[in-house]
Amino acid sequence: MSTDVFLSVGIDIGTTTTHLTASKLELGNTSTYRQAPRLKIARKEIVYSGPVHLTPLLDDGTIDAGGVAEIVRNDYLAAGLEPQKIRAGAVIVTGETAKRRNAQQVAQALADLAGDFVVAGAGANMESVLAARGAGAFAASRMSGRTILNADIGGGTVNVAVIQSGESADTYTLAIGGRFMQLDATARVTHITEPGKSLLATRGIEVHPGETLDVSFLWQLGEMAAECIFDFLTKTGAAPDSLIVTGATHAVGKIDDYWISGGVAELMRADSDDESLETLIPYGDMGVFVATSLKRRFECAGVEFVVANSAIRATVIGAGMHALQLSGSTIETSDTALPIRNLPLVRLSVNTELDSAEQMIARMKSQLAQHDLDWTKRAIGVYLQLNGELGYQRLKKLSMELAQMFKMLSASQPYITIVEHDVAAALGMLLRQQLEGCQLIVIDGIEPEDGDYIDIGNPLVHSQLGSSATALPVVIKSLIFSQ
Repeated sequence: MSTDVFLSVGIDIGTTTTHLTASKLELGNTSTYRQAPRLKIARKEIVYSGPVHLTPLLDDGTIDAGGVAEIVRNDYLAAGLEPQKIRAGAVIVTGETAKRRNAQQVAQALADLAGDFVVAGAGANMESVLAARGAGAFAASRMSGRTILNADIGGGTVNVAVIQSGESADTYTLAIGGRFMQLDATARVTHITEPGKSLLATRGIEVHPGETLDVSFLWQLGEMAAECIFDFLTKTGAAPDSLIVTGATHAVGKIDDYWISGGVAELMRADSDDESLETLIPYGDMGVFVATSLKRRFECAGVEFVVANSAIRATVIGAGMHALQLSGSTIETSDTALPIRNLPLVRLSVNTELDSAEQMIARMKSQLAQHDLDWTKRAIGVYLQLNGELGYQRLKKLSMELAQMFKMLSASQPYITIVEHDVAAALGMLLRQQLEGCQLIVIDGIEPEDGDYIDIGNPLVHSQLGSSATALPVVIKSLIFSQ
């Protein structure tokens, strides 16, 4: 199938809202790296942006899978989308919603519904990066060379990405948001999250479901949450350890610009003096109180900030348009094994000049044990970090050692190898000789980390060269949720 232009879908299931976007991605002219053509995504265009829906939850607090599926079906009908034509994208279960007991099952059910190549879930770090990409912070930083902190503030979390000159420099997450306490139309408390209870406890405050709170006290609680978020973002104070999901290392020094995205950011745009409960509690939570208090705190401190365009849709736009890399076109693949979802990766460092097969096997056993993975029961991606000479003879030796490792450890097929260097085609050809009749995938041109999960889609073919170039779309994921 010729796929110079293809569709990508992003679906964000958050603590408060669920929404969908569809994007058209166009493969551009290839560049050449070590005489090997590489594909790149040259143009991205949002072709459908669905309405924002309240995330449906069941009485026991789990996600209403049927309700979410119905939302997606209706958006697909409205957009004229057909699942079989979706070639890339992501289902992102974010914030507090990610901790619901059936979150992964819901994401997987949507992946089956939403298209051939859709991610089932995302972790806090990935959510931070996707939101910053969807907000436009990466592009702005790349163009200006400035360091931008993008804070995506939703119902359950604050997901931060720090971008330096267009590159991700740090990510961290705070477990508080506009929905830390839920209220009915009379300001009666219906639910308080565990992070919300922890936040109140830092000030010695107790609030219980069933209590009806006056507006002045709600403003006090909103200011408390805003202070915690502001301190977390600007390093002017320390957020409670119990609320930090992923470490706020603040490894980056001076921040040039603060960007705010997410549902709370949309509320920060508003400027109303209306103190009616209908205006203050439009979504049955603390969002307006937190947003207004945070805006005032930024202004009083003299810290300028930007509310991102399409703020509430930043994560889903990032999911649909930015959640994938393209492998190098020098690949070796058994197409019948694709697509593959939620493939765990294990990093294996190899010295091509010194290491023996026995050393590689011992190292791999240690890595499998460390990650609690059973290679005999599921396929696992081996991410090779190669040191030493990479000439033909060394690659041939490496292929023999890898083949021996696959067999000795009774590895499940397909045998999947990811290499840093641009040698996938050569290594794949040599492995094919050693593993005749086996399903084999060897790719390069992507940059995962140890412990990541990836999805590998069906091949994309780009026909603008004299001969067609083929690449695999790959989504790199961190399926890690703090408990």
